[in-house]
Amino acid sequence: MTKALFHLHVDWRSYRFDAILEQGKEQVCDLTVTSDLGVMPYSAEGLQRRTNMFAILRAVQSGFPIRIDLVDGQNLKLTARATLPNPVTAKAAIAATTTLLVQARPYLDMISMLQPVSESIRFRQ
Repeated sequence: MTKALFHLHVDWRSYRFDAILEQGKEQVCDLTVTSDLGVMPYSAEGLQRRTNMFAILRAVQSGFPIRIDLVDGQNLKLTARATLPNPVTAKAAIAATTTLLVQARPYLDMISMLQPVSESIRFRQ
């Protein structure tokens, strides 16, 4: 595991994001932004909500640098990646993080519409 060159926590649109910049291969750095987005609804909680959530997951897999995966315990995890040329300034890292978050915004909006307030990770302590 490489040492992070840059680690940033961002709270945006009621989600918490972690941005980590690490030295990549050759003359680049790898930026990874992650967030726990909440829980996938079970069929018993609303079949249409679950179906719609799977449609969002399929849509986000269409070649963008953003992925939303269903992980252990029916949790939704966002992972977004970018490659930045060296040397990377703090301004460039923050700009790349912002770009990834803006690209994720439509998916975040749709997910938040399908999660009741009580189920959303956004409102957990």
